[in-house]
Amino acid sequence: MGLVVALMSLCYVLRPPSRSINRVLLGFLFAVPLLALLAFLPLSKTSVPFWRTALETEHGIALGGLVTPQPWITFEGWVALVLGIIWLIYCLGQNFKRQEIRVAIQFFALVIAILAVIAIGLFWFKREIPLWRGEWAQFAYFGPFPNRNHFGGLVAIGAVLGFAATFDAFQRKNPVMGCLYALGVVPMFVAMLLNTSRMGVLLFFAGLGLWMALANSKKYTRAWIAVALSILLILASGFIIFGSRILDRFHIGDGSIANIISSEGRIGIYLDTLRMINLSPWAGVGLGNFDPVFSMTRESIDTESRAIHPESDWLWLASEAGVPCILSSLVAAIILTFAYGPWGSRRIASSRGRRLGVTVGVAALIYPAQSLVDTPLHGIGPATFTALLIGLAGNRRLPDVEPTAKKTSALWPGLGIAICALGASLLVASLTGSAITPQEKFDQLANDAAFLKRSGDRAAALQTWNKAASIKPLQWNLYFERASLKLELGYSSQEALADFSRARYLEQTFGRMCMREAELWFLYDPPYGIPALREAILRDSTRAYGFYHWGITQMTTHPEVRQAMRSLATTPGLQFLYLSASTGTEFDSALKEFLVKHPTLEGLKPADRLRLFQLWYERGDPAEVLQRLEDNAEWRRDGWPVVAEHRAKQGDFEGAYTLAHVHLPKPSLRPLSGDQPTETLRRLFLLNPQDPLAGLELYWAQKAAGDFKGAQATLREVSVLKQVPPGVFWELAEVLAETGDYLHAWSALQEYARKLAPPP
Repeated sequence: MGLVVALMSLCYVLRPPSRSINRVLLGFLFAVPLLALLAFLPLSKTSVPFWRTALETEHGIALGGLVTPQPWITFEGWVALVLGIIWLIYCLGQNFKRQEIRVAIQFFALVIAILAVIAIGLFWFKREIPLWRGEWAQFAYFGPFPNRNHFGGLVAIGAVLGFAATFDAFQRKNPVMGCLYALGVVPMFVAMLLNTSRMGVLLFFAGLGLWMALANSKKYTRAWIAVALSILLILASGFIIFGSRILDRFHIGDGSIANIISSEGRIGIYLDTLRMINLSPWAGVGLGNFDPVFSMTRESIDTESRAIHPESDWLWLASEAGVPCILSSLVAAIILTFAYGPWGSRRIASSRGRRLGVTVGVAALIYPAQSLVDTPLHGIGPATFTALLIGLAGNRRLPDVEPTAKKTSALWPGLGIAICALGASLLVASLTGSAITPQEKFDQLANDAAFLKRSGDRAAALQTWNKAASIKPLQWNLYFERASLKLELGYSSQEALADFSRARYLEQTFGRMCMREAELWFLYDPPYGIPALREAILRDSTRAYGFYHWGITQMTTHPEVRQAMRSLATTPGLQFLYLSASTGTEFDSALKEFLVKHPTLEGLKPADRLRLFQLWYERGDPAEVLQRLEDNAEWRRDGWPVVAEHRAKQGDFEGAYTLAHVHLPKPSLRPLSGDQPTETLRRLFLLNPQDPLAGLELYWAQKAAGDFKGAQATLREVSVLKQVPPGVFWELAEVLAETGDYLHAWSALQEYARKLAPPP
């Protein structure tokens, strides 16, 4: 960021704005950072949000008397917002000439094409640039941004600029450069396919379609329409042919946009953000505070990911700076679009000049349009680039445009020098590893604390985390780390529990965090781990079975938590899991309680039902479970193996075989062909003694010829081969049963059942 700020300041010094800006627009732009300062007002005692009351009274976290709970973080965000507004005003104040706009279009088209080529190369060779994020194992990210949608927006901008540069070059009788710019669009299209961003696809085609619709300065002819549609159809065909990975991401449910958005939890995030805005509508919660506050106020829970932003730049600003600030931003955006946009009267410029203005105007709309359902404008790169495009697209013949006064001209160099000092300080700090901004100081303290912990100096690590808490008191992981250090240093369990409780309240999404807390408690004070384990189970029902299973394994070394673990089993699956770890009278008691609560065994999978009957038979009353299975056909459908094995133990192999034969699924084992002589098939099996299919063909031929003894012998040979089909054992069991050998028939059916069972 320091480098970007320094470059901005150089622009202010070397090329100050040469025209004034519409005063109404200027007023709304200045209102945005001024309204964001409302977060530094004293907090009204009559409008304290519930989460703040809970943190201060129940968890002992001092948040001061301002609206923002983290003033330093908010101040850092406010400075960044001011720098962004200044840069936008500067770009609007530039009176770019037509040739400058043309050069800018050509330059950015080539730069984005080069970025696309680099991204494709890195993807192809599975390499990474340190400043770029690439998770090649999951193909989740592509390009220089941590969010692939942002690179999708940049590629869409590049495509618009590339097509415009190509058209302009051919209009000016320069086919060489025209072909060069046209070739530059190819890697952008390929990058769009490899990026697999659905938003990128929509922006790519919408941007090109809008440019083709607006760029023609004359009356639309059939030839123009035909060419435009042909280009779009060619690109769409290429997308359909080569974009299978993106098309798969569009196929969610009925494929509708609403279904796609809801599948990623965005609708829930939007609704929760609106509820959060309603809690502090006028001043928001302060810039930089969305992440921790949202976690405490959201109602929809996603156990797989943490929402660090509301998936919309506009909602993000509204939640942090308040509704008046976002309304001021919205009015400014409307003025910029309609008053400064290049799509006004066609008399304001020549056809080429208007086409160039429309080009950068359409390009400037892409990131703001994306910002409705994503957050590109919170990134310094997309935000500064969009502001520059807006400046390039600005209408240069508004009625109230006046020559810039000398006072204003002198202001910008002075402002540039001041901002240059800030940028240089940030740049030097970044290169030397020192911290200037509050966020950098917090990150440095967090890294220092982690290093001290690894080095064994846990007391110093604890003090370092205490310092970090003064900068970001709403950072949940610092309390978690502090609690774990207190346990290791021998602090009382109550002191560690206080920090764990703070972490749990600040982070109300992840069950794995609570599970990690439970693991730590079982190392130092096991009874304190039960509430953490309960919270983990409640938060993440998809992992509840695994969480509880871990707790069950701890009962052997920590018997004092056995009764508490039993109380955590609130679902049939967890209660069954506790049953499987119980013996003796405890098993009888737990089983009785389970049957009272779940008389029909609802909530258990068929495999768990069978295991329950087996445990009942092994650890409880065998006669009772056998009688219940005999009387209840629904239970017997899953528990018949228990009855069959009991019959086999009693020597009733015929009864065991008959019961298994009724309940096991019958295989579809049939001969492939029946037109070859038995002797031919016998020779084939002798030549291929390890081929079970050849043996089966011989078996079927022998059986059809009435050679039952030979067929049985052949089937036995086949049954001992490797990779034999499970149906062979079914067939062997039936053959043995026909001869009255129910002992081996029962054994064959058991082997058949084992072959059908899914791997553990």
